[in-house]
Amino acid sequence: MQARSVACVKTCTLQPTLCATSPLALRSPCCVTSRRRYTATHASSAATANSGSDSQQRNTLRVRAPNDDAPANPLEVDVQAPAGARVFTVSLKKPLGLVLTERCGRIEVESVAAGGHAAAAGVAAGDELLATTARAQGGQAIRGQLVLLPAGGQAFKTVAAAIKSNTCSQCLIHLVLARPAAA
Repeated sequence: MQARSVACVKTCTLQPTLCATSPLALRSPCCVTSRRRYTATHASSAATANSGSDSQQRNTLRVRAPNDDAPANPLEVDVQAPAGARVFTVSLKKPLGLVLTERCGRIEVESVAAGGHAAAAGVAAGDELLATTARAQGGQAIRGQLVLLPAGGQAFKTVAAAIKSNTCSQCLIHLVLARPAAA
């Protein structure tokens, strides 16, 4: 399959007025920001991601997150994680206390609010979001079912909508993150 090059410049922000009544706060006051400036080469192989001049080897991993609807059956999904990265799951109350951004086609933590739920769970700037829990929006059979959505290859707005779909005020949002290997 032939590779294609894509150049993107995009900024997306949820308006603070829309966020003010939202049960989800990713950023104080509660905005989600996407900044993406990159040139990416996409090939049929997902094992290597090329962003500008640096390429990073990626491995397919099966990750798990708690299933609040059926604790005996954890949620599982395959994700592409950076080779050598530490992969971990955090369970956060709302507001999350973090800012997510899209860089080079990946969703990363841009910053963490001091004293927030993400900081208390050990999330750090630079962590890559691999998956998040979401409430399925599909047909009648699966609508409202808790699922684990892989973030890789998804549009930022899709991942933000998935996080926001966790509307229960007392429910936890489970995030699977990868922390790059120490340089």
